[in-house]
Amino acid sequence: MTLDQFWQVIDRINAPAAKPRFSQPFSKPPANGGMDEKLGKLEAELAKLPTAEKQSFADHFDECDARAYSWELWGAAYVIHGGCSDDSFMDFRSTLICMGRAIFEAALADPESLANLEIDEDDLFYEGFGYTAHGNYDQISRNVPFPEKPRGQEWDEEQVGDVYPQLAKKFGW
Repeated sequence: MTLDQFWQVIDRINAPAAKPRFSQPFSKPPANGGMDEKLGKLEAELAKLPTAEKQSFADHFDECDARAYSWELWGAAYVIHGGCSDDSFMDFRSTLICMGRAIFEAALADPESLANLEIDEDDLFYEGFGYTAHGNYDQISRNVPFPEKPRGQEWDEEQVGDVYPQLAKKFGW
């Protein structure tokens, strides 16, 4: 699987669901802003792949995860969530990857771009995508080395809201 094919799988999980033929005016929106649905779509997409392609998908996912392991993104996640542990930042990075290439690349280039998203804070920290990318398959291993520490410039917790003013405004920092 190429990197472009990896992103095509991600695009498919983000494609809108087919509209029902008959409207259901009293139906509730999907739980977690549709994140549970996206996770189900990802599981279905990966289930179609042979083991080698699942491994390749996991490797590309891990490469993206390592790229996103930066102080700049962690600072943005910290402001959005009102704090951000290691585990929460892992969920944030996984969710960011599963939002698609354009959003992912924009966030890497400028974390403040996340202020333009129409998404709930909790949906940005959805737990599950990282596990599904490689954890649900016994034969999948981690082949991509992960950095020991985030790249970039560390920030001060007291001043991180000043570094990300748009995010601070949007998420009530």
